[in-house]
Amino acid sequence: MEIQKTQADGVVIAVLSGKLNAASSEEFAAALDEAVQEAESIAQPPSLRLDFRGVRFLASAGLRVLVATQKRLNSKAGTFTIVNVGEDVKEVFTVTGLDDVFNIVK
Repeated sequence: MEIQKTQADGVVIAVLSGKLNAASSEEFAAALDEAVQEAESIAQPPSLRLDFRGVRFLASAGLRVLVATQKRLNSKAGTFTIVNVGEDVKEVFTVTGLDDVFNIVK
């Protein structure tokens, strides 16, 4: 899994590629923690956008990290958006019911 971060208009944008599974979940959690801290330092409320265009697989370990990030940003009235989700990954969100929890934008 790889993560590249940029900023635009007070939003931290993390472009992800690879697999979000048990093997990468610790690295993924650390990267998202860093991204949230960066978002908190540039804007209040913080805003984080994850670009999933390169994500090929999403397992429950990756979902746990996303849920924790959503909760953290919610506690700070922040925004958390997931964009460019492929059909296979979108199905994971749909089957788990998390498509109603996350702000997923095409």
